[in-house]
Amino acid sequence: MGKYNMAPPASVSFISVPSSITKGNSGTFSVTETGSLINATLYWVINNVTTTNSNFSATSGSYTDTSGSGSFSIATQTDGIFQSDLTFTVSIWTGVGGTGVLKATSSSITVTSPAPIIPAVPSPIRTFQNPTNITQVTIPNEITGIPSIDWNFNSTAIAPGAYATSTKPLYTISGLWMEKFLSNTSQLWCTGYNFTNPNKTVVGIELALNVQRQARIEDLIIQLTLGGQLIGNNYASTINPVQSSMYTGGGPSDVYPVPVGDYNVYGGSLDLWGTALTSANVADPTFGIVVSFKSNAIYPHRDLAYIDQAGLRITYA
Repeated sequence: MGKYNMAPPASVSFISVPSSITKGNSGTFSVTETGSLINATLYWVINNVTTTNSNFSATSGSYTDTSGSGSFSIATQTDGIFQSDLTFTVSIWTGVGGTGVLKATSSSITVTSPAPIIPAVPSPIRTFQNPTNITQVTIPNEITGIPSIDWNFNSTAIAPGAYATSTKPLYTISGLWMEKFLSNTSQLWCTGYNFTNPNKTVVGIELALNVQRQARIEDLIIQLTLGGQLIGNNYASTINPVQSSMYTGGGPSDVYPVPVGDYNVYGGSLDLWGTALTSANVADPTFGIVVSFKSNAIYPHRDLAYIDQAGLRITYA
């Protein structure tokens, strides 16, 4: 019987298959070939299990064997959707796009979603910081020219037990022809809050202010300061507490004017008061708050003003 030379079988085997590919990334597949498939061009095709064609940049392609081995890459798409893991396999064919003879199919590959990006929650300094440096500036009344009412205060603290008190009552006196003679306090400049600089972005500033108003004393200036200058917006309330209590409304759609109470928080965790302050600015010892008050423009009165809190709180991103 004669002897025949038998050609080795033409086969394809996967030798390296990525176990998973994160969306937006690529995975490389390595294969070996034998027999007539050495140095041949072969064709890969994705078999969707729970994936869809939209998960891939291409769902089929080709590679050329070189001396018995070859490789190809499959790229996944980023879709911005966080979902459960998806799976697929890859087959190698002798013809384009899954035609000809099927030569091999890979193990299952997982397509994973990248971890969702959760916006950082602003982290405030949890307590309000109190000032350690308090000064006052006397400002004459804009209309009468009468000097403002000064304060008795501790130069290193405003806190319970360390009140700032007006040296005499704020007053409103009615005159002839509906004239009103008003008074206002001097400005208290509260600085030295001893904030540290965390080198983070400042996103919010809050002022906790506790003032004994007798339901009559109104805000005049509630404004930030830096470097000896007033900065940003004046957050003094424009709602007269007496006028608010007398309000009867003009209709069902009217918004009831709510005055600030003795204790009020100005600003907010996402409120910069019209400034662009940095963490270095708020750590500056000259950073702080300036406050002053005026007598009620509607109701004649004589009332002392007391302050026992002017705390600041900073929120960083």
